[in-house]
Amino acid sequence: MLQLLTCPHCAAGFATHGELHAHGYEVHRDLTPKEHDQLQCAYCAGEFKERTMRDEHVAENRRHAAESRDAQKGAGS
Repeated sequence: MLQLLTCPHCAAGFATHGELHAHGYEVHRDLTPKEHDQLQCAYCAGEFKERTMRDEHVAENRRHAAESRDAQKGAGS
């Protein structure tokens, strides 16, 4: 007998954790801001489907932000 995983928000049933996770992200995104925020860029609010892609993007934005701050400090001297 197949054990169904139940959505805690609407009681929909799913056969796999992946299906349950996808349902939660697609249907209940507004109810799961912590998970959603983990895949958003802190600098530009860009959204990513994979954590590795987000991490690479954030690292690049962090580097650009640091370069910009250094340039502003140099201009202000």
